[in-house]
Amino acid sequence: MRLRLLALETALGLAIATACTGGHEITGGPPPPPKTHPGPLTGDWSATTPDFVITMHLADAVSEATGVGGVTGNGQVSGPAITGGTIAFGVFGKDSSAAIRLTYTASEFRAVYFTGQLSTSTQIVGYMDSSGFNHVSVTYTKQ
Repeated sequence: MRLRLLALETALGLAIATACTGGHEITGGPPPPPKTHPGPLTGDWSATTPDFVITMHLADAVSEATGVGGVTGNGQVSGPAITGGTIAFGVFGKDSSAAIRLTYTASEFRAVYFTGQLSTSTQIVGYMDSSGFNHVSVTYTKQ
């Protein structure tokens, strides 16, 4: 009798579990992250203007589902127009169909925003704004 009751409870539990999942197998954990591949901004970039020199090391992870790249990295800027000598900064942003939007962040300074376009596979053309930059033209070259 006890064995039949246990078998009935097991069968009932399986029936409820199957009904609750629509007959699909229950899997553990979150879904896998979206697939990405290195994007065109991955690498080392530099720009030289009369007032400053800026260098960056970027990683660009492009989503295979959306084609949009998430950009992260770091860099530094120095030159006669830069208060405080050489300033290290972090980079984050995105690229989408060669349109690029980056934010540069450094301690004790307001964020700087770069908006540009990947004009060739080795050149980015755009402008920097905020934190003392007023639509300053910058052309980065991939190293």
